[in-house]
Amino acid sequence: MSKLEDIPKESIFRVPENYFVELPSRIQSRISVRKKTSSSEKHLWSYALRYALPLAVIAAILVYNYYPEPDAESILATVETADIVQYLQQESALTTEDVLDNIDFKTEDVEAIENEVYDLGTDANDQDLELEFNTL
Repeated sequence: MSKLEDIPKESIFRVPENYFVELPSRIQSRISVRKKTSSSEKHLWSYALRYALPLAVIAAILVYNYYPEPDAESILATVETADIVQYLQQESALTTEDVLDNIDFKTEDVEAIENEVYDLGTDANDQDLELEFNTL
């Protein structure tokens, strides 16, 4: 094995002539080129934000308004007639939950059904509650 002292000590790296003198001008020229390309990219984004984004928002609003939420009758129309007949005959294990699994009701529809079925009028219920409290 050789010793470290036996290895010759010479500089293996060489710097080109006038490298450090020309270095700042090279760096400056590269920076100016990058600034030019980045300004054109900013110009493209400004067009996209100025024109494309508002058009996309308007299109989304039109699509949303063109397809209104379905009412209870149109939802019921999506249920197959055979499923309704089978449900009414109760010959199978088909339950109300099975029929309603694929139907999404709006809150207003659910409240209207509850009010109609349970007759949630406030006048009659308030009088009944007052009678119950008075008897206690």
